[in-house]
Amino acid sequence: MFVVPSPKRADLQRDGRYALHSYPPEEVDNEFRVTGRATEVQDLTVRAEVADAYHDEVAEEWALFALDIERCLHAKYRHRGDWPPTYTKWAV
Repeated sequence: MFVVPSPKRADLQRDGRYALHSYPPEEVDNEFRVTGRATEVQDLTVRAEVADAYHDEVAEEWALFALDIERCLHAKYRHRGDWPPTYTKWAV
């Protein structure tokens, strides 16, 4: 994952913990969350390979991070506002 110069990037460089979550579609409250540790990739060959596969041009000042996944959670609802959801959890 490439990250532009920002406070979030500084946080990852200082303390690699991260949490990613999805935005639910309007018609249902489904959720997906991934947590783990991010490590900045310094290898120029790896950076070039990932940049070549990226969907857009990659600026030189962007930092590349490898995301190690520790936990995932998927909560699925039948309809918006339903409770309880069906949970699926994964842990490494």
